[in-house]
Amino acid sequence: GVTEVGPAELRAYVEEGGGLLSLHAGNCFFADKDKEYVDFLGNAFVTHPRRCDVQMKIVKEHPVADGVTDFVVRDEHYELDHLAEDRDEFMISVSETGGTQTAGYTRLIGEGRLCVLTPGHLLSVFQNENYQKMLCNAIKWCAK
Repeated sequence: GVTEVGPAELRAYVEEGGGLLSLHAGNCFFADKDKEYVDFLGNAFVTHPRRCDVQMKIVKEHPVADGVTDFVVRDEHYELDHLAEDRDEFMISVSETGGTQTAGYTRLIGEGRLCVLTPGHLLSVFQNENYQKMLCNAIKWCAK
C-alpha cells in the first residue's frame, strides 16, 4: 500500500491541513535541480563542512522551542539558501567552520503546517535531551 509521493503531493497534503516535519537530509534539495521541493520546503541545500561541534541557539519563542534551551551537538552543519520569506525562524546554528545558519523554522501553508529542522545526522543528536524535546514539540505542532 505504499505509494510514491513527490513535492506536489506533499504540498497538497499540507495545504489541505496536514503536517510535515522535515529533518536534516529531508532538506537536501538543490535550487537548480529540485525547484518544486525548494519552493515547498522553503530552502535549498548548499553544503556542509565536516562534522563539527554546532551550537543550536533559540532566537525566538515558539511552540516548537518550548522548554528547549541552547545546546551543542556534533553534527553536519547545514548551509541553506533560497529561504522562504514567510518562514518563522526560531533557531539558528553556529560553528567555527559553518558560520551562522538557519537551523529551525516553521511555515503555515494553506490549512497545514511545515516544520524544518536541520540537525540530525548522528545518533548522538537524537540522544540530546533538548533535541528530543524539540522533536516532540515539532510533532505536536505539526499535528495541531
